[in-house]
Amino acid sequence: MTEGAGMATDSLSTLSSSYADEFPVRGAAISTIGSSFGGETVSASDDVAARLDEIQLDLGEGPCWDAARRRTPVLVDDVRDAAERWPLFAAEVGRLPLDAVYAFPLRIAGLDVGVVDLYSTASGPLPAAVIERIRARTPGTALRVVAHVLSDSGTAASSNVHSRRIIHQATGMILARHGISAEESLLLLRAHAFAQGRPVAEVAEEIVDRRTGFPPPPLEI
Repeated sequence: MTEGAGMATDSLSTLSSSYADEFPVRGAAISTIGSSFGGETVSASDDVAARLDEIQLDLGEGPCWDAARRRTPVLVDDVRDAAERWPLFAAEVGRLPLDAVYAFPLRIAGLDVGVVDLYSTASGPLPAAVIERIRARTPGTALRVVAHVLSDSGTAASSNVHSRRIIHQATGMILARHGISAEESLLLLRAHAFAQGRPVAEVAEEIVDRRTGFPPPPLEI
């Protein structure tokens, strides 16, 4: 098992359901839409949420795409008002038993990871306090998705002893800097390297030598 795989297998299937349990929405889906990881649904709380994601992935338009591109939440309080902005999406989503859609971008260490898509069977805005709570939660979700994607792709630390030592040092420095776990620190490092299209060991060496800055902590994304 690669480092970080434990987090990846920590029931992504329940990750979307936890949004529906904690917030005043009926369901949720999490996808890698608009990211370097390709576009796919990695977790959905129910069939409606999965279909909501599928529609947007197939059509290339909708709240998820806009949230990913703009890197800000896109809140559709009433899907009946979406026709002018996303005509194809509006036509398809009108067949689903939902009235509102709220899309929140997922980012970590400067990397666009995807979007969490929430839906409600009642139209109307989310309370401001709820929006802030959801936004505060998305970095942790992004970290879980990164763990899942990197684990599935087999992206792991180099087997080279020197590289592993440097990566371990950099991970420890990130841990000390941000006060997060070793597993989260390694995932941040790997995501930071992925965002730059560079080897993990190379970025780790620059951090150890203080030739580059630390990846930003999850809660500041």
